[in-house]
Amino acid sequence: MVLAIRASATICKMTQDGQREWSATRLIIVP
Repeated sequence: MVLAIRASATICKMTQDGQREWSATRLIIVP
């Protein structure tokens, strides 16, 4: 539970810090 919440928080922070990079990675993962 704690790990999942922590991972979610990290992902949210990544999206806020760099949406462009996250979007690019998402496009690569999901073509």
